[in-house]
Amino acid sequence: MTAPTAAPAGASSFASVRIERSGGLAGLKRAMAASSAELTPACRDAVNDLLDKAKPHSCPNTSSGGADRYSYRVHVAQANGSLHTVDVAEDDMPEALADWVQDAQ
Repeated sequence: MTAPTAAPAGASSFASVRIERSGGLAGLKRAMAASSAELTPACRDAVNDLLDKAKPHSCPNTSSGGADRYSYRVHVAQANGSLHTVDVAEDDMPEALADWVQDAQ
């Protein structure tokens, strides 16, 4: 039996991601979606880190709270068709992903 090989640098372990942001001062909602190939390497790494650190559907909200804080729901589709959803507090959202959602028009 052979050991699984690691993915090449910059490769992704997921097919696509959709990030929904809600909250903030005005309570506006924003959503972005992309295939892993469309993301920057920093965003792909951040999504993989979220998946490694969080338990799907049970990520604790560790934010300091407040009515004007953002919250994120990250939906990650795997190549095999499975879907993982992770809730992420503003303080725990990787900067690369928060910027991607913020900069999207």
